[in-house]
Amino acid sequence: MNVDDEGHLIPRMKKIGRKNALKELKNQLDKTIDRTFKQTVFISHGDALNDACFLKELVLQNENVKEVYINDIGPVIGSHSGPGTVALFFIASHR
Repeated sequence: MNVDDEGHLIPRMKKIGRKNALKELKNQLDKTIDRTFKQTVFISHGDALNDACFLKELVLQNENVKEVYINDIGPVIGSHSGPGTVALFFIASHR
């Protein structure tokens, strides 16, 4: 999901399988990351630390990523998304 310019959540695509979905998050980062500087990237999760760590290792392969922090999803978003949620935050060159 992405947030559009008006603040709406927009579903972007679906992948079959958990690992494929996590790899697609990394692919989206590779395609859209702002390459003008090295970034600090954030991964948030809802009771999915192993998946967040797997994604972190993938994300660190990108030359524009200098560090990755993993944290928990807060209770408001978590109540909407549920357990197993993984979110990737970075500055993109475009939406």
